[in-house]
Amino acid sequence: MDATTRNAIFESAAQSTHWQRLNIGLRTEVSHGGYKYTVDVPSGDDPAQALITYRAGYGGTEFLSEAATWLQTMLIVDTAMSALRIH
Repeated sequence: MDATTRNAIFESAAQSTHWQRLNIGLRTEVSHGGYKYTVDVPSGDDPAQALITYRAGYGGTEFLSEAATWLQTMLIVDTAMSALRIH
């Protein structure tokens, strides 16, 4: 995955208002370029960067493991926590 696409997906995740709490962490889905991407923020004792874990489209679902930068992760976590506090 190229850096421009990866950054656009993480930027969309940092603006997402729909997040799910899962036993593995937080999850949102964002659309970009005709695909739906799953972005996860892993939970646990050790800090972990946000990840693009899946890309779904017309041809099926593809597993990805694209990590966000720490700055992107902080922005995504802040947005997720704000969205989850509202509900």
